[in-house]
Amino acid sequence: MSLLALPAEIRLQIWSYIVGPAMVYPCECATKTKLCQAHRLDSCCQNASTYKHCDNRILRANRLFFSEAQPLVQQAEKNRIFILCNNLCLDNFFKSLNHRDWKWAKHLRVNLFVGWGNDNQDEWFLCQSNRWAKRYVTGALEKYVQGREIVVLPADEVKQDGDGRMTLRVDIHLS
Repeated sequence: MSLLALPAEIRLQIWSYIVGPAMVYPCECATKTKLCQAHRLDSCCQNASTYKHCDNRILRANRLFFSEAQPLVQQAEKNRIFILCNNLCLDNFFKSLNHRDWKWAKHLRVNLFVGWGNDNQDEWFLCQSNRWAKRYVTGALEKYVQGREIVVLPADEVKQDGDGRMTLRVDIHLS
């Protein structure tokens, strides 16, 4: 049976699987509840190939396939988030990113270490954490983004794990 013989609804379901996931985990630690133990570059996030998650060349095999899947591709590109576990993985992700794959990295999410549980947890601490996160991410990515606009959106709360580590979730949008 040919793929063209299938109803359009079933082909659209197939295309949605091919287009790729909305959440991409280049760092395997980000999928686990256990804290990342990476203390140096290249110890985590070694499989940062966005190409395998974002490549849609198979849809170019046929004009009908391409036109059917195009809205799904555009929606997936808009909604795709790369989840990274910490600041080392953020740096490692961009260091290992192939130049052809830069266009797919538009939205990233990373948890940044901001202190220990005995640090202040008031509004001042949150404000300082947000200011630090924006400066840190912008400075860390300055060497990689090459003219792209960086928008850093820290979360509204700092979370504390069982070991007393306080982290701030940061969403990074690249134009």
